[in-house]
Amino acid sequence: SLIEKIRHSDIVGIVCANLVVHNYLDIIRRLKQCIRDSGKKSYLFSIGKINQAKLGNFSEIDIFVVITCPMSFHYLLPVHQQSFFKNIVTPFDVIMALSSGDDEAAAFKWTGMYSTDFSDILRHSYRMGGNVSTKNGK
Repeated sequence: SLIEKIRHSDIVGIVCANLVVHNYLDIIRRLKQCIRDSGKKSYLFSIGKINQAKLGNFSEIDIFVVITCPMSFHYLLPVHQQSFFKNIVTPFDVIMALSSGDDEAAAFKWTGMYSTDFSDILRHSYRMGGNVSTKNGK
């Protein structure tokens, strides 16, 4: 599963495909924190339109997490995933995969909620295991 691939990756590429989405800086900070806390490396890329040729330049990256408009996660459709050499995942997937550890109380648990909205993800991840609040205090 993608969750296991995220957990077993050593280097995670954070791909900013859109820099005008509300809370994109907060979600990048949260991703970097989760990746660092799990003992992995992350690299941040700013790429306009994602395609196989652009991501193919970074062969050392094990998995890519895409920061884009919540309505633009069409990269995750199986028909599009096949054209990439590496898997592409959402911030929700990465936070859920890397936040579940030995501390059951602090783990980001699957509740049936799935969202590509960064405000939802931040609110849920901090409530489940973070000690930092989002900018709006939720």
